[in-house]
Amino acid sequence: MRNLFNQENRLFCILGKMADGLFLNLLWILFSLPLVTAGASTAALYDTVRKTLRQERGYIWSNFLGTFKSNFKKATKLWLLLLGIFAFLYLDFWITFRLLKQGAAAGVLCYFFLFMMLLEAVWTVYLFALLVRSESGVWQTMKNAAVMGIVHSKWSFFIMVVWVAGALSAFLVPVFSLAVPVSSVYLFDVIIDRIQIQHTNVK
Repeated sequence: MRNLFNQENRLFCILGKMADGLFLNLLWILFSLPLVTAGASTAALYDTVRKTLRQERGYIWSNFLGTFKSNFKKATKLWLLLLGIFAFLYLDFWITFRLLKQGAAAGVLCYFFLFMMLLEAVWTVYLFALLVRSESGVWQTMKNAAVMGIVHSKWSFFIMVVWVAGALSAFLVPVFSLAVPVSSVYLFDVIIDRIQIQHTNVK
């Protein structure tokens, strides 16, 4: 009975992780509400998952707020650029999808633009993971993320599957949105670690 209430007990550790994840997810949602700050909030999410949930360094609130402030300018520039690209792709998808419904041959291009949006989602994962791991500028980070995504296409495909599955589950069961972002980023961070280890071994 004494072991059940021991703070080192595995059950308490799991429950503690779940509570931390839920709190972190709520912070990410709250700080993303003004859409323009979503980039800095996402950077803080990635960094806090890595440092606090995986490496057990520091506290959720202090790590999140510190990363949000320190990466605000760079993450916001990156986020606005990503939003612009997404808006362009979505507009093209919407136009070509309407053409598809009308039976126009050009309508098949909607599948191309849908695929490009998925590629951007995968690229975004690499971008924010690298953003909080290095001091590189925005353009260099974009380049590194693109190269990493192309070279490690198998992992990129897996990230795409996880991204789509997470988005669909949150859409179909809204309550899952309280857990999907943190859970997905946790998995993405593990993948990026493996990729970077592979790069180190090659060098």
